[in-house]
Amino acid sequence: MLLIGTLPNDSNVIEIIKSLNHRFSDNPNRFFMYWNTDLSIEMPLIPSLVKKSTGIKYYLIQICNGDIALKHYTQIRDYDYLIAEMFFEDENDGFYFTENGIIGV
Repeated sequence: MLLIGTLPNDSNVIEIIKSLNHRFSDNPNRFFMYWNTDLSIEMPLIPSLVKKSTGIKYYLIQICNGDIALKHYTQIRDYDYLIAEMFFEDENDGFYFTENGIIGV
């Protein structure tokens, strides 16, 4: 199952994700997936241009500690920084969170 999205080209998120390229997620649960960046990344000061939208189920976000995560829209919190809307490559695929999701650019 593959989710795809368009990353903003005016931020450092592409380089952050490249540093995580093809790495398994660090989450111990199945409620969302996250990748520990091991970097001291501060939350962007400029508000995200991405806003929760009707019909979008999943978002790529930056968590307040700098980690990158994939969350279902019901799990998005005010402190999450939305990076991109995520879409299924094949709408017929069933998607579920696992403990070993892979991220890539």
